[in-house]
Amino acid sequence: MEGWKEIKIKEFCEFKYGKNLPEKKRVPGKYPVYGSSNLAGSHNEFLVEGPGIIIGRKGTVGRVQFSKENFFPIDTTYYVSEDKEQVDLKFLYYRLPLCGFEEMNSDAAVPGLNRSAAISQKINLPPLPTQRKIASILSAYDDLIENNLKRIKLLEEKAQLTYEEWFVRLKFPGHETTPINKETGLPEGWEKKKIGNISKTSSGGTPSRKKEAEYYENGTIPWVRTGELKNFILTDAEYNITESGLKNSSAKLFPKNTVLLAMYGNTIGETSFVTKEVSSNQACCAFLVKDKPFLSYFLHQYLLYNKNYILNYRMGAAQENISQSIVQNIKIIFPKEHLLIAFEKVTKPIYQEIENMIRQNQLFKEARDILLPRLMTGMIDVEQMNLETIEQSIEI
Repeated sequence: MEGWKEIKIKEFCEFKYGKNLPEKKRVPGKYPVYGSSNLAGSHNEFLVEGPGIIIGRKGTVGRVQFSKENFFPIDTTYYVSEDKEQVDLKFLYYRLPLCGFEEMNSDAAVPGLNRSAAISQKINLPPLPTQRKIASILSAYDDLIENNLKRIKLLEEKAQLTYEEWFVRLKFPGHETTPINKETGLPEGWEKKKIGNISKTSSGGTPSRKKEAEYYENGTIPWVRTGELKNFILTDAEYNITESGLKNSSAKLFPKNTVLLAMYGNTIGETSFVTKEVSSNQACCAFLVKDKPFLSYFLHQYLLYNKNYILNYRMGAAQENISQSIVQNIKIIFPKEHLLIAFEKVTKPIYQEIENMIRQNQLFKEARDILLPRLMTGMIDVEQMNLETIEQSIEI
C-alpha cells in the first residue's frame, strides 16, 4: 500500500520495565495496577501517565493490555513509550498482538518475553492518518462491547437489589397485608430450611485422563472451571468457557439454569448461573432443581448476596474448601412458593437480557478479530471504505 513502510518496532517505540509493587504495599486508590495477564488491583499512586499499553513480561508472556488512564505496571510487565510522530498509540495496541510475542519465551522455568527479540520484530506501518482511521474502526467495536458490559453490570445490580428488597428487607409484593409470625419473626408461611432440603447438590467430575481424546477433542459440551465462576452468567457464547469442551460426559452433565458454586481454590465462594448444559470439575458444586426451575434464580441471588457468610464455613490449612455436606446444612430463610415464582418472573427477563448482550459482545469480538488482520495488512483500503461497507465486505 502506498505510504506504508516496513520498520522495526524499536524504531518507533520502547518497551520499558514496570516496577515492583507487592500487593501488601498497595494502597487502594484510583489508579489501576496491571499485572502480566490482567488488572491486578489499584493504588493511590501511578507510575505511567495514561493512556498507555502494557505487555506481559513474566508469567502470561506477550499479553497486550490498554489503560485509558494513569496506571501502575508492575515488574512482571513492560509498558510502551511511543514516538507520537510515527505511531498512533491505539493503532499500536491493536497491532502488537499480531507480532507473536507469546512465542518469544526466553526462560523455560519462568516464562519471560525476550525484549530484544520483541522490539526487533518488523511490521508494516501505514501513514499516521491511516493508522488513526484503522484504530477508530476497531475502537468502534470495543466501544460497543464496553457499553454492553456497563449495561450488563447495571442489570446484575438490578437483580441483586430486587432480591435484597424482597427477601432481606421483606418489602416483597403483598408485604403490607402479610402478618408476621410471632414465634419465628418471619412473614407468615416463611420458614428456615436447610439448603439440602430445598435443592439437591452434586459436585462435578473430571473424565479419566487416559481417555482425553475421547472427551476433549472437538467437543460441544462446555467445560467449566472454578475460575470462570466470577461471571454472573455463563453461556456458550461467552469467551470464558473453555473452547475445547467435551464430546460427552462420563462425569456429570448439569442442565441449563443450574447454579454452580466454587467449593475450593482461589475462587472459593464464587457462583454463576449457567444457560446451557455443562460439565465441571470436582471443585464445583451444582444446585439441581429440575422439578422447580424457578428456585435457581432465588438460590443464585442468595449465594451472591451471602457470599461472605458462606465463606465463614470454609476450612483447611493447605487449601481452603467448603464441603458439600456443609453447604447442604446451611439454613436459609425460605419464602412461600408463590413469591419464588413471582421472583422468577421479574428476574428471568433480566438474565435473558444479560445473556443476549453477552452473545452480542461475542459477535462484536468476532467481527473485530476478522477485520483486524485485514486492516493491518492493507487487504482492506480504509481510505475508500467506512465501517458499514467494511462489515458488508466481510459478510459479518
